[in-house]
Amino acid sequence: MAHKYSFVNCVFGEQFRLLLIILVSLMLLVFGMYSQKINIAKQNLFLEDLTDCISGNSACPDGLVTVLAQIKLANQKNFIINIRTKTGARWEDLYERNIDITVISNSHQLSKGQTIALQGHFASSNTIILKNYETEGAWIREIKYGISLLALIWTGVIWIQTFSFSFRKLIFVQKRKF
Repeated sequence: MAHKYSFVNCVFGEQFRLLLIILVSLMLLVFGMYSQKINIAKQNLFLEDLTDCISGNSACPDGLVTVLAQIKLANQKNFIINIRTKTGARWEDLYERNIDITVISNSHQLSKGQTIALQGHFASSNTIILKNYETEGAWIREIKYGISLLALIWTGVIWIQTFSFSFRKLIFVQKRKF
């Protein structure tokens, strides 16, 4: 039989369950915040480099780049875009409207005003050779948020109907057996 304060009892036992849940939650929160901070810093650096590239102040990135863009004008062989170079909440302020970028492609079915994510290589500071693209309607993000919120609410309702919190034991207990 294991000792009362052995590692197995501390980690898997009833006595320290709340402490373990709090510690694991805090660790996940700290790792998530750190990852978010690093990714935001990398994205901001990329957007600064991209802004310098399309304004002609520095060399463009070598290799394949992925950018968000809004189509300004489209015809059969190429289209003109405004690249997203800013972050923020106001959708209309995110794109570099003063600088037009020509995208050369073999074929596409795009129209003016669409928002796309495109992959390609910079031929010059104002020309991209298209490799691949993906369109996304403006309403898709709102639909994704709605579905996530609905799933979160549904999970909360099921949790409340199934469990109750015991303040004496400091754990959640099942209300009824199924």
